[in-house]
Amino acid sequence: MISLGKRKNWDRFSTQVSASRQAHPALLPWLEKRPLQALKLSAKSPRLLTVVAWLVGHPRPGIYLRQVDLPGVHSKFIEAHRGVLAELLDMALPADAVDISKTGISQFSARYGFLEKPTRIRSRVLDPTIRAVPNSEYPDVTLNANSFGRLEFAVQRIFITENETNFLAFPPIRDF
Repeated sequence: MISLGKRKNWDRFSTQVSASRQAHPALLPWLEKRPLQALKLSAKSPRLLTVVAWLVGHPRPGIYLRQVDLPGVHSKFIEAHRGVLAELLDMALPADAVDISKTGISQFSARYGFLEKPTRIRSRVLDPTIRAVPNSEYPDVTLNANSFGRLEFAVQRIFITENETNFLAFPPIRDF
């Protein structure tokens, strides 16, 4: 018999297959399709299965990713493994627990029913005659999009910039 020096890999992969077969047989096709990726993730496999099991038991949980509290699974684990978890969850969850209109890693939370961080808008009032914050000259204010939409200022012009330095460098502008 010739040994290819892959016995340890075979043992690890067999352990993963056995654990998946016991916990979530629906994931076996993923192991068949991605054995090398599975081997790379073998040390994390128990935690991935724990996350999958939790979501199967709590579909569309309505909490933030970092609120998931599982033994041995640190708060950033799900975020760090969204790609592989998306593949596993698509196989393990019932169809009504997955919003298939949400795609890609950036929409992971929405796809599986987690809350998403609200969009934040940073703003400054450049007109010195408008005091958005009492006793503060040109305050820098950040609000969620919903609160920002409810602001009641009589303004005629708005500057939008994606560059923070430009945002900070805008000079005072009266009666704009």
